Amino acid sequence: YERSYDVVNAVFKNAFNEIYLNYNATLETYLTAYQQFALSSELSAFTDRLISIEANNDPQAILVKKAGYSNHIAEYLYQNEMYEEAVVYYLQANELYGKAIPQDEQLWLSYLNNYLQMGDAHLNLNQYDKAVMTYQKVLDFEPQIPASVMPQYTTLKGSVYYYVGDVYKSTGEMARAEKAYKTAEKHFMKAVSIGDSDAYANLGEMYWSKAVMAAQEENMKKCRQRVAQSVAFYEKSPMERPLQTYERAKSVMGD
Repeated sequence: YERSYDVVNAVFKNAFNEIYLNYNATLETYLTAYQQFALSSELSAFTDRLISIEANNDPQAILVKKAGYSNHIAEYLYQNEMYEEAVVYYLQANELYGKAIPQDEQLWLSYLNNYLQMGDAHLNLNQYDKAVMTYQKVLDFEPQIPASVMPQYTTLKGSVYYYVGDVYKSTGEMARAEKAYKTAEKHFMKAVSIGDSDAYANLGEMYWSKAVMAAQEENMKKCRQRVAQSVAFYEKSPMERPLQTYERAKSVMGD
């Protein structure tokens, strides 16, 4: 840690101190010894990358790496169920991404994905209203989204309604959940039509959620229908294998 701190301080002249010290506090307070070692190794590699970027005098790349660094911490905290702390780092990453977006439109995707992650964090804390409000922040940026990332943004837009549906499912509001899922499907299908085939995976996941709802309602015929739809969408996706859906479906259906 001392070596990394000295190097970072020399390169950035106090500009990076606060995030670095927060990072160390995070390691010491929240994570296991193994994870501390893993993150310490990541920090060392990150420091080396920053030095290389600084040598090339590329402020944009440095900004993006700093954002990615905050994001990396947020993801580790999230994975270790430190949801409130994760939100702090997701916000920190987004502040940096926001400064870098004018030079790289693709960063919109990382920026908006972080709002979905923050919404998930609130959902895991049973903060349902905060979760919905945070998911819906993605929709506020639509007028600013450039054409180059509109297919992926449309998938994210579908994810907003899908995740809001999951919130309603968690609170037992099945009719509202079903309505949100229908809206999500509309946006996912539009995303596919304009060039984002990854949206098929979202559709597969969403139909599995709908299968779970049907099972909870003890409507196994509908459950099986939705599982079949889920698998069909997964088979069109370049992402997750449908076998994983079958395995999960078995536990829901009791087969």
